[in-house]
Amino acid sequence: MGEIEKYIVKYGQEQNVEDRANEKVVEDGQAMEYQITGLTEGTWYFAIKTIDTNGLESDWSTSVSKTISR
Repeated sequence: MGEIEKYIVKYGQEQNVEDRANEKVVEDGQAMEYQITGLTEGTWYFAIKTIDTNGLESDWSTSVSKTISR
C-alpha cells in the first residue's frame, strides 16, 4: 500500500458524483481538512477519492451533503 499523494474532491448540486461540475485537487496528501468557499444557497454534495504515490486511485467515497442558507 502506497502513501497518499493527493485527494480529489468532487462537488456540486447534483446527487450523482459523475454529474458534479466542480473538482478540486488537494496536492498535500497529509492534509486533514480543506475548505471550499464561495458556495451559493442550496444543497451541495461532496465526495472524495485518494491517489497514492504509485498513481493508484480509490473509488469515490460515499457522498455527503450540506445545505447552505443565508
